[in-house]
Amino acid sequence: MPGSVIKARGFTIVEFIIIIVVVGILAVSAYPLIGGRSGVDVAAYQGQVMSLLRLQQQRAMQDTAAENLYSVCVTNKEVGLFELEPGAPCDIDAAALCEERGDCIAIDTKDSVEFSGLSRINFDSMGCPYSDSSQPETLCAGGPLTLLIQGDTTRQIQINEQGYTQALP
Repeated sequence: MPGSVIKARGFTIVEFIIIIVVVGILAVSAYPLIGGRSGVDVAAYQGQVMSLLRLQQQRAMQDTAAENLYSVCVTNKEVGLFELEPGAPCDIDAAALCEERGDCIAIDTKDSVEFSGLSRINFDSMGCPYSDSSQPETLCAGGPLTLLIQGDTTRQIQINEQGYTQALP
C-alpha cells in the first residue's frame, strides 16, 4: 500500500546480549555433563603431580648431606615421594596407602586417567633430575625427563636438565 510504513520488528541490542550471556552460561555449565570430565581431571592431576615433583626437588636441595635418594616413584595409577637408599627399588605397592601417607597421589577409580613415561625420578642436591637409581657422574647431565598423564586428553610434565619443571599441553 502506498504511503503506509511497515515497521520492522526484531531484537534490540540489549535483548541480543542477554540471550548470548544466557546461552554462554548454559554451555559452560552443561559441557562437563555432556562432554565428560576426563580432560578436566587430567589437568587437575597434572597440577598435583607438578606440586609433588617440586616438593621432592626442594627436599633434595635442602638436604645436601643426605646419602639417600629423593625419589618420585610412578605407577600407572599412583605417584609417591620416597627417600630411598641408592640401588633400592621403587616399590609403591608395598608402601602405605596414599590416604595415610599424604605425600602421594592416587587416581580415583572412577577416573579414566593414567600416568606413563617414567617409573622413577630422582633429584640430586642441585635439584637436577635423573631417572636411573644411581646419580650421573656430571651434575645436571641427565637430560630432560617427561611424564605423561593420559585420559581423554594427554598432558605432559617435563623436567629439564637444570630441574625446571613445566606443564606441557
